[in-house]
Amino acid sequence: LKKNASYFRVNYLMIMLATTALTLLMNPMSLLVLVLLLVGWIYVMFVRTAPLEIGGRTLSDREKLIGMSAVSFVTIFFLTSVGAVFFSAMSFSLAVIAAHGAFREPDNLFVDDGPEQSQSFMGILTGSTPSSNPV
Repeated sequence: LKKNASYFRVNYLMIMLATTALTLLMNPMSLLVLVLLLVGWIYVMFVRTAPLEIGGRTLSDREKLIGMSAVSFVTIFFLTSVGAVFFSAMSFSLAVIAAHGAFREPDNLFVDDGPEQSQSFMGILTGSTPSSNPV
């Protein structure tokens, strides 16, 4: 499974992106909520030139970022089903990837059959190789 993850990481990423996009297209209300959140972020952070005032207090960029993050989190996970749609897409993607990794024999795929090296999970995703410590 580790060799497959290393060799097919770009394919697995494409599977995850395609599954997520397809799931969002099949749930147009979730897509609409995400688009509205995106429009809100763009307006508050980039389009609005005047300082944002709430209750007579001018908000800094950091406060706007924290406020928009909180609104987005509550909207996605508590007020709508966008979070459930996203997690179901990720679950389906991971199931497909795990099935492929379990049934695919990695024989004759790899040119370098050097000694077995351990990699971290993020190393598998980024394609970095573990550094060898000189003795």
